[in-house]
Amino acid sequence: MKISSCLIVKNEAENIERCLNSIKDISNEIIVVDTGSTDNTKEIALKFGSKIFDFTWDNNFSNAKNYALDQATGDWIIFLDADEYFESNTKKILGRVFEHIHNNKAIDGVLCKMINTEGLNGKIISENPTVRIFRGKCGIRFSGAVHEQLLKNNKPFSAANITDYSLLIYHTGYSSVLLPEKIKRNLKILEGQIAKNEITNLTYYYMSSMHNNLDNYEESIKYALLALKEPTIKDTIMAYQPYVLLIK
Repeated sequence: MKISSCLIVKNEAENIERCLNSIKDISNEIIVVDTGSTDNTKEIALKFGSKIFDFTWDNNFSNAKNYALDQATGDWIIFLDADEYFESNTKKILGRVFEHIHNNKAIDGVLCKMINTEGLNGKIISENPTVRIFRGKCGIRFSGAVHEQLLKNNKPFSAANITDYSLLIYHTGYSSVLLPEKIKRNLKILEGQIAKNEITNLTYYYMSSMHNNLDNYEESIKYALLALKEPTIKDTIMAYQPYVLLIK
């Protein structure tokens, strides 16, 4: 059984070492796709034996991530962002998790808990379920220009919630300094997708969430209500979130 860990990066010298330290001991290969770094991100990644690939940024996160998947040869994929890292106990038990699920062909992914913090070691802002571990070479690809979701042959797939273990990922990218700019970037991408009628079952939810983070509450309510009208949102792990936003 071979494990491939994948990242897409741009100017992540401040974060990438922490991320790679959390996955290096369980990875048979590390794939790093760089979308235009001007710092020493790639040099740091090379110290971990990473395979580095360059990708011309086209304003679409799924395209870059799927390019990374094209390079990966593992039976299982771990896909993190550079400002994310596995909690220390998580990386210790992942080997047992893979042994437990590998031969169960009904399982194509594993649910983890994402803990979003105010920078490194800051307060917890939010927690949410996420699939960052999934089978390789089985038709699983990313979909959506931003806040991309994983689909198998363009359909949702089964991800195990292994309650015997706590699979925790910390995400430090939601600092009060960085968040507004990230949201404005992502809003622009999503607004472009909506203008072209390229709307997924989570597009309106993410529009609602981002407007909520910017304190644009009327817009957040509007998009949360639109999200609930999407017939297949119920098939996603974020199906409850529009209700949370409306309550807020």
